[in-house]
Amino acid sequence: RGWLSLLSVAPQHHSPKMQRLSGRLFSRGFATHRAYSTSAARVTKFGGTSVAGSSQIQEVMRLLRADETRKFTVVSAPGKRHDDDIKVTDLLYKCHELAASSGGSEYEAFFDDNVGARYREIASTLGASSSAELDTDLEAAKGKIHDMATRGDSPDFAASRGEALCGRLVADLLGWEFVDPASGSFIQFRADGTFDSERTADAVRGVLGDLGGKSAVIPGFYGSNPATPSGVQTFSRGGSDVTGSIVAAGAMTGPTYDSVIYENWTDVNGVFSADPRKVSTARSLAFLSYTEVLHMASAGANVLHPDAVAPSAQAAVPINIRNTKNTTHPGTLIVHDDDPRAQRGASEQVVGLTTPDSDKVVVVCTAKDHTAAVAELISAKTSAGSVIVAAGAAPTIEVNGASAAAVYGVIEAEGLFVRQQD
Repeated sequence: RGWLSLLSVAPQHHSPKMQRLSGRLFSRGFATHRAYSTSAARVTKFGGTSVAGSSQIQEVMRLLRADETRKFTVVSAPGKRHDDDIKVTDLLYKCHELAASSGGSEYEAFFDDNVGARYREIASTLGASSSAELDTDLEAAKGKIHDMATRGDSPDFAASRGEALCGRLVADLLGWEFVDPASGSFIQFRADGTFDSERTADAVRGVLGDLGGKSAVIPGFYGSNPATPSGVQTFSRGGSDVTGSIVAAGAMTGPTYDSVIYENWTDVNGVFSADPRKVSTARSLAFLSYTEVLHMASAGANVLHPDAVAPSAQAAVPINIRNTKNTTHPGTLIVHDDDPRAQRGASEQVVGLTTPDSDKVVVVCTAKDHTAAVAELISAKTSAGSVIVAAGAAPTIEVNGASAAAVYGVIEAEGLFVRQQD
């Protein structure tokens, strides 16, 4: 099957964490445990720009209420509201730093004026039912961040409070259940810091089943590790994508739902054939296979965390990348490698390109067999200083000394891109 081939190639060219997720991590954890099935469900994840402020969260609430199959939602910490703004996660890392270095009034004032004020404004504008509960949560977070920082703990607890506070607030606004991923019975890490897939899979299935059809809000990015002083451990930045995928896999392999889609809501119309900020003519891709999106993410495309692919792929859950700023656009649907929508014609040889560095372009081909011919084309028709086909199994080409727009133009002129849409 396609997802098995995806997982089997992962250790050759992905990060150690991706290897754990792709190999041991989800090899058994999300095997199907469905005794009966009753309905369809959508697991939604909303990124930082989608929950950046009150107007964005209001749109999130509208989307969730508009479709009753949207049963479980994973939220990030509020991101930037404008170009000069600061993400809440970055504010919380600063809080940990201030508490560790100076503590006292300077730290408390920074927390209140930046983190506390941000959440209180959202709650006040949207009419949260209990400002007293929010105040209690904020004071508890402020106190524990200080305690963890002054005893030399990692900043994981501080960083996790962005998602935790956002999750509690959104659950209150919607009147939904709240699931704390660090409760000890949901997202679980081992004492050595590695992710415990089998215990997590069982726990997620159990919690979702125990909800009895009720909708729930789940903070992304973190889980429990009883070996740490705070009891909390985070994934790497962008890890809310991973949480969403784990929840979707748990819903699909549990007994309640016979079909699940993982909707990952962000601020662009899906996965693009290139960064539209670098290539104005880049277009979004209608469909991608799990393998193709994994190669794109690993090459630097930042729409989806690379570690978020394996759980959904192993459970055969489609991933739909959508745009909260353009909700009528279908986005990109990521499907099983054997799905007819993921098939391609002989001329479709390039998935897309990424720009991980200012002077480097990475071209992701549909197969290793195409890399030599595409590299030769780029060498012949651009002023690139070097065009290097990646060693090993990765179907990628590194281009140095040519702009992303120039490389894109050559590939587009030859009609080599897969499944582009307006």
